[in-house]
Amino acid sequence: MRANHKSTWVSVKTGRGETQVHLEPGQFIFGRFAVARDLGANPVTTYKRLLKLKKFKNVTTQNKVHYTLVAVKNWDLYQNTETALPPKVSPKYHPSITDKKDKNDKTKNIHGKFVHLTHGEYAKLTERFGKEDADRRIRDLDDGIGSKGYKYKSHYHTILVWANREAKQKAAESEASPIHEPQAPNEEQLSIIAAAGKDKP
Repeated sequence: MRANHKSTWVSVKTGRGETQVHLEPGQFIFGRFAVARDLGANPVTTYKRLLKLKKFKNVTTQNKVHYTLVAVKNWDLYQNTETALPPKVSPKYHPSITDKKDKNDKTKNIHGKFVHLTHGEYAKLTERFGKEDADRRIRDLDDGIGSKGYKYKSHYHTILVWANREAKQKAAESEASPIHEPQAPNEEQLSIIAAAGKDKP
């Protein structure tokens, strides 16, 4: 029991003779005894299943004297042909746009000779550090990989880790550096200041 994919004519036995029946795509001839024999099922059960498909509006039927003409509803939607109707797509999801964007986000570009970053990762770095500083950090990583053979799973996260380490180091150096308080001038400095004051008109 298969629906036709193309418009065609088929021969159907009608009593002692035969008749030609024209079938459109998605249509097929249903005879309970022939279908039951092909499926190895009971003819009554086979017919009840057809009625259930009709009840659920999966098919439509036209009862003839010697056979039943069955048509699958929305047949074009189920076929992968040039004439098939395109499936309805939610406006929130556009495959041609979203899939292309996802592909671009996963594709990593080479910066310098060794640093691999996606377009999104590079955009985040420039947003956080500014383009000039982000490029400097990329060059530092590129030089490290080239000269020392560093291997990292994610170059993007490596740059972030190095930036955090650099910030902590600067903070520690700032706390360790002594604060120079102004000292009172000694006697020699006071005499020089006094002499300079007398020379003024």
